[in-house]
Amino acid sequence: METADGKIITERALRRGLRINILAGLFGMGWVAIAGGMPLIMFMECIRATGVQMGLVSTVQQLAMLVQVPTAFVSEMLKSRKLFWTTVALSHRLVWFVPALLPLFLADNPSGMAYATVLTVAVSAVLAHASTATWFSWLSDLVPERMRNRFWSSRQSLTWMAFLASTALAGYVLDAFPDPREPGGSFTGFVILFLVAAVIGCADILVHLAVPEPAPQPIRWSRRFFQRIGAPLMNRDFRTLTLSLGAWSFAVGLVGQFGYLCLKRHYGATYVHLAWLSIASAVGIILSGFLWAYFMDRMGARNFGAIMMFLAPMFGLIWFFMPVRSVVWSIPVWGDVVLPWSIAVLLVNNVVAASFYAGVGLAQISLLGALSSREGRTMAMAVHWAIVGLMAALGPIAGGAIMDAFEARPLAARLGMGTPLNFYHFNIGFQCAVTWLIAVPLLLKVRLRTGEMAFRTALSRFGSVNPIRMISSIYNIYSISSADSRSEQESADEML
Repeated sequence: METADGKIITERALRRGLRINILAGLFGMGWVAIAGGMPLIMFMECIRATGVQMGLVSTVQQLAMLVQVPTAFVSEMLKSRKLFWTTVALSHRLVWFVPALLPLFLADNPSGMAYATVLTVAVSAVLAHASTATWFSWLSDLVPERMRNRFWSSRQSLTWMAFLASTALAGYVLDAFPDPREPGGSFTGFVILFLVAAVIGCADILVHLAVPEPAPQPIRWSRRFFQRIGAPLMNRDFRTLTLSLGAWSFAVGLVGQFGYLCLKRHYGATYVHLAWLSIASAVGIILSGFLWAYFMDRMGARNFGAIMMFLAPMFGLIWFFMPVRSVVWSIPVWGDVVLPWSIAVLLVNNVVAASFYAGVGLAQISLLGALSSREGRTMAMAVHWAIVGLMAALGPIAGGAIMDAFEARPLAARLGMGTPLNFYHFNIGFQCAVTWLIAVPLLLKVRLRTGEMAFRTALSRFGSVNPIRMISSIYNIYSISSADSRSEQESADEML
């Protein structure tokens, strides 16, 4: 590979660039943990936003994906993507200094602050998605096919460590200051976190400048805008994958941030409790990343994605058996810890559940890279994310509407173990229906790649894995990827 200025990207430069990409990702995931995680949802809760307003925070981010198409049309004609991406992405992160200032000017106008937050998120999202397809195209060109599954899995595990640390910090910062809805309370904790998010978000972009960019294949100016948009959709597998992930994203949006709101309103959770749950999810993603690369290499990304997609919603069924009471955990050295029963259960549940949700994302990235040709890849990525975003945008709005309707007219009913029926149970039910009846069947219509096993074979092998053999195989796979000479690679191949 060569860069836009004609320099050869050696194997050493390639590996250095991928390490820098992961380093930048550490800062980026810190930003995600604050700007797109629990603190933002709790900020909306503190300013008494309605369910629909909370849903809008996610919906505007999904709708913003549509901007990827026109920006991809322009960026595909550029001889270098780096300057374009840096300018737009850095502007997107700078916007996050605005939420830190809102409490200073709109503290007495909660409704105005809610809509100002939605507007800020919308502007940030438009700028973010204007650069997304360009970034994915850049990385898809840079990461060799032989390393694709391992790189994205390793990157996910490592960067989510930053998410874990940032979420822990956010929970303790928010609990360190009185709730703004209480006498003497303030938004100080939120102000601090949004300022931190803006700074580390900008650091992500600046560090990433050191990642080499393979020279793109620029497309000449053409008025055939709609033909270029439609070109990737002529591929049946690409079209089916996009519709499947769109339905999946809609289903995920039905539950999304509403779980945190339900725990805060109905189960007595604190900010620290919510931070612990996010950390548990991060731990699951970190631990599973390397394992999922092994499974994808063995059974193929389509089979793996379908299994993950089918199983992930099942972990939400635990909500139908969570009573509103506390439990005491005796922890050595620490002593007795009193937790809501729901938090104690979800701390364990989320570790496994998050790994399955993350598995769907890994399969999506791998399949996108496999189903889009290098020429026109930026537009293909943009079309995929735009359609997925358009479908996903309806999920949070629908979830928020369900929450508002149920909270206005609650049903006096109880489920297993005396669990009071609440709005989130309906959200989970709709999520399962959309996933199992639409998203999974569509994904299974994507044709198998050469050498991939049948879905039923993959499913049976997934449930009967020899852990010792699997760990040995993962070690040997990474031996191949890190071998510096051909002889070392051949030696590792023989071990497999």
